[in-house]
Amino acid sequence: MGVQVPERLIGGRYRLLDLIAAGGFGEVWRAHDERLDVPVAIKRIRIAPESSAAMQAGLIARAEREARSAAALRDEPNVVAVHDVVTEHGLPWVVMRLVDGDSLAQELERRTRLDQPLAAEIARGVLEALGAAHRLGIVHRDVKPANIMLTRRGQVLLADFGIAKHRDDTSLTATGTVVGSLEYMAPERFGADPNANLPAGDLFSLGVTLFEALEGYSPFRRESMTATMAAVAFEQHPVLRNAGPLTMLIEQLLVKDPGRRPSAEAAADALRSLGTVPTTMVAGWDVVNRGSVVGVATVAMETVSAPALADPMSSAVSDRIDVIIQSVDRKAKIPTIKAVRELTTLGLKEAKELVDRPPHVLLEAVDPETATRAVALLRQAGAVAVARSARRRDHR
Repeated sequence: MGVQVPERLIGGRYRLLDLIAAGGFGEVWRAHDERLDVPVAIKRIRIAPESSAAMQAGLIARAEREARSAAALRDEPNVVAVHDVVTEHGLPWVVMRLVDGDSLAQELERRTRLDQPLAAEIARGVLEALGAAHRLGIVHRDVKPANIMLTRRGQVLLADFGIAKHRDDTSLTATGTVVGSLEYMAPERFGADPNANLPAGDLFSLGVTLFEALEGYSPFRRESMTATMAAVAFEQHPVLRNAGPLTMLIEQLLVKDPGRRPSAEAAADALRSLGTVPTTMVAGWDVVNRGSVVGVATVAMETVSAPALADPMSSAVSDRIDVIIQSVDRKAKIPTIKAVRELTTLGLKEAKELVDRPPHVLLEAVDPETATRAVALLRQAGAVAVARSARRRDHR
């Protein structure tokens, strides 16, 4: 249960309800926007009492920069939206979307490691977010499991642009100071490398994150900061034993030379070429059944056994799949209608009628790649979508 702090308003608008998380960075609270009557999350940036006026101003500027970066990406489905920044008693508070789910770090604490298809789905979501950010000249600089959110509706969200850097930004970091989580940082971030803040650094961090997600441990974590930095800069990562077809992609992400790493778009293309789909394509992550290794929330329908990561000539891959819209939240109807029209030749009226009357089979007997894309698109729109083997339809 969270810590209760009744009747406290931040910025005269956001009522604190309970503490979600706390750490060296500050605190994240569940709150209620009194003006719009909606739930939000609100992060207080921690400022040490002994901090100088310049340091305090820098932290406030960093909070404002996080809001600007996230606001520029507000239409991206794989980024946690930031709504506002307010200052209360000299402390900056960042107001953002309240995510119904857990971080990848929390999932790994419970499960140790993920299976290949779900790690691939996380990679896909993060690459989509990074690709959008990099196109706008924004480098995240802190990609790690704690900043990747997994919602109960199956979304993968990249959070916390607090130390992100825009290509037009002036530096908010003192010369010689390293900002970020050492074991996930790219080697060029240490020292005065001119490539220190290029997008390639985010790809290295994602490679470390995927390694940890699949192998169950962080490849460069050591007992001291100095040893960790040396491992990142000079040591080869341990052998990947559980990554399967994702091995080559992760190894490309973990190349020490930033010029030899793929871009977010190239990595996403490589991921798509693997034909990777979840073992059970349904609406959300399994954040209830803690006993499972890794999975997604089940629904009262048959689901397709994965053609995931299989040989493209196998019989499973050649099977046909139905895509079903299970349910659509009222707030998700418009984006779901748009997704339906993108996936089909339906007109606006027909698409609206279909979305208004779930459950409904949207695509019948399509190939696994088409089914995977359709389920992902519908989930991004906010619909609950599932896939089912078409050959089982007559045996239900």
